[in-house]
Amino acid sequence: MGTHGTHVKGGMMVREETYDVVVVGTGAGGLFAALRAACLGKSVLVLEKGAQFGGTSAKSGASLWIPNNDLMAAVGTTDSREEAFEYLRTLIDDQISDQQIHTYIDNAPQMLRFLAEASPVQFIAVEGYADYYPDLPGWKSGGRALDALPIDGRPMGKSLYDMVETPRQSKAMGMVAMSIVEGSAILATVPGWKKILARIFLKYFLDIPGRLRGARDRRLTQGNALIGGLWMALRERGVPLWLNAPVKELIREGDRVTGL
Repeated sequence: MGTHGTHVKGGMMVREETYDVVVVGTGAGGLFAALRAACLGKSVLVLEKGAQFGGTSAKSGASLWIPNNDLMAAVGTTDSREEAFEYLRTLIDDQISDQQIHTYIDNAPQMLRFLAEASPVQFIAVEGYADYYPDLPGWKSGGRALDALPIDGRPMGKSLYDMVETPRQSKAMGMVAMSIVEGSAILATVPGWKKILARIFLKYFLDIPGRLRGARDRRLTQGNALIGGLWMALRERGVPLWLNAPVKELIREGDRVTGL
């Protein structure tokens, strides 16, 4: 990364810097791309047009659907490349080629391994979360749907409050964060649901510094766990993330984009 300095253009101070990769947007796709590039030794800058990072990914449940993943064995489910292809090929119309489907099936589990190795983000296979179309060949009763494990957001410091917050509707009593697995157990009142509810409320109220600062739960779940974990991984690698930095124009040299 080389800094070329600043100059005045159109009455405004312009800052010029050079990076190998500039990522525009701070949703899960953008932050993951930034992390992968950083791990490959590239200098990376992440730009966010808004005052907070994370976008709709931070608001989401962050559930992933990844067939033939390494986590399925933990819930007693087996899968194969062939079964996954049969299910998707039957489900998806001909606009998507066989090669594209195979590319997803082969690379999605690798992506999951990389994420677990390079960041605090960890997933678990959800037992009993079945594929949506049970009549299709290759269907599985569970294990392909994954839930992000909770993450301690305290290492983010003040930057936690720069991340888009989980919607109130996805929290217990509108304030206490819970994962998809925790929320499902509580809503279904399965055996042990009261202990789960008591545990997450206890963690919330025992975070005295967090409660003195405000109502926001610093235990990150769902989309906040995914985005927060990616942010931590980028910070560890020295990747800057600029807020309030909308891209106005692409600078081109021939067929290449060389600047913003």
